[in-house]
Amino acid sequence: MIACVSYRARVTAQPLPHKRRSGLHPAIIVVLVVAAVCAAGTLFFFVRLFTNLKAVVDEEKAVNDATAAYIEDRRDGLGEAGYAALCDEAKEEYAAGTLAVAPAGDEAITGYQFTLDTHVQHERGTADVRVDITRADGSTTEEMFFLEQDGDTWRLCGLPF
Repeated sequence: MIACVSYRARVTAQPLPHKRRSGLHPAIIVVLVVAAVCAAGTLFFFVRLFTNLKAVVDEEKAVNDATAAYIEDRRDGLGEAGYAALCDEAKEEYAAGTLAVAPAGDEAITGYQFTLDTHVQHERGTADVRVDITRADGSTTEEMFFLEQDGDTWRLCGLPF
């Protein structure tokens, strides 16, 4: 007897081969993310730099304006507003009337020009300013003014003349 054995062909579905992914897509994404982070950091840096630079320039301008107001007022004899712009130490050293007399003769102030030497120490609330003062005799001397910050106002303390 011959047995007939039938073999059924087993047909199983073979999974489709996976597409090979290249490492290009993830690399591009990583590069784009790094570039975006760097661009954001650079933008933040320049915004901070610009705003800090503007604050420094504005502060130096306020110091120079206070110094110019004192020089102009002193040129004509320091008035009440000029005396009020002095710090407490200067007011203790100089009575109101002593600075009311304008420098006369060769000592008269005919002009002034700020040098590029204004230093503001923000953490201490102090500043020093160098100014070239021109006198009636034509001489020019470099004078240094010291200021203290009182709130938003700069007050003169070290008076060279």
